[in-house]
Amino acid sequence: MSLSGQGAADHVQILEQWLKRPRMATERPRYFGPLMEINYAHAAVLAEQAIVRPAEATAIFHALDAIRADPDRIERHRQQEDLYLMVEAAVIEEAGSAGGQLHIGRSRNDITATMTRMVARAAVDDVRQDLLALIQDLVALAGVHVDTIMPGYTHLRPAQPTTFAPCISMRVRTSALLWNSRCAKRRTSGTRRAASSTFC
Repeated sequence: MSLSGQGAADHVQILEQWLKRPRMATERPRYFGPLMEINYAHAAVLAEQAIVRPAEATAIFHALDAIRADPDRIERHRQQEDLYLMVEAAVIEEAGSAGGQLHIGRSRNDITATMTRMVARAAVDDVRQDLLALIQDLVALAGVHVDTIMPGYTHLRPAQPTTFAPCISMRVRTSALLWNSRCAKRRTSGTRRAASSTFC
């Protein structure tokens, strides 16, 4: 069954309101920066390998500079399917036909996977910084409670009394292991195969 006329227009409006706008509200602040970094890097490769002419490369870089300076200009292309196509349309609008050369030699799926890993890697770095702050606070707290007596338990049964400091130290060790874990870094760096690996 196909939609036509007012039915098709209503269908598009529903998709715009309940799918596209909410998705863009989360995608743009999260992925715009990484997408622009990818665009700059790819444009540099195209220029260095002489895949595009110098004048075309210059036009692409100028377009990217303009978009980075005024990200709201991509809003003129909200009819596009997603953030990538909105930025691509803005590049073409600014650079003319040279802007279309930016897509040479890459796919949207690879770009999406790369953006996702970039965002995840930044999030891992933030978590590791928070863990480091937690470790420092726990170490300071343990120092305060070296002589604080507390009951000890073995398999949930009362055992030899201890102090609060060793109890805190166990949490420090667990936090340190998490902070030093290379698994998350490996999953968010390198190749797509490494990023999707089940085992670290």
